[in-house]
Amino acid sequence: MEFSLSPEFPKLVENIGPKEAKKEFFAGRVSKRCFSCRSRGELGSCKDKFKFTNASQIEEGQGVEVIPCASGWCGKVTEGSSSTFKNEEYDTATHRMCLQRGPSDDEEHCAETMVSRNKVFMCFCRGDLCNSADSHHSSLSIILVVTSAFLMYVLNGSLHS
Repeated sequence: MEFSLSPEFPKLVENIGPKEAKKEFFAGRVSKRCFSCRSRGELGSCKDKFKFTNASQIEEGQGVEVIPCASGWCGKVTEGSSSTFKNEEYDTATHRMCLQRGPSDDEEHCAETMVSRNKVFMCFCRGDLCNSADSHHSSLSIILVVTSAFLMYVLNGSLHS
């Protein structure tokens, strides 16, 4: 009989330590976890630059929890970014959570969407504590602009040849 660990086990060992990871594994409770928190503006521990990468960094009273996530899908919603609202009207709100189910396309991604008539930037990820990452929508915008410019250059060049 072959014995193999899931690919998430080394990360679990890193996050909670080898002794606790073994207990969780042999108890059959090795599952995905997500960060859970909310904050608005410069106050709070949930905002980007999120300073937590594993469960052992979280202390009582910081407003951030690590919760088990049966679906394995974590999410992050950012509302009120400066591109969406005037800074004097709203501060940026960030919410990290476990999702009951993943997106319909079953793919990890980020996108702007409407939630209760509010424009938000939402990210879906699958993996243990994956929702610690900062949003990369500005990087994505730059990539799209550069790609579009390159395609226009290539198409213009091929039309004039």
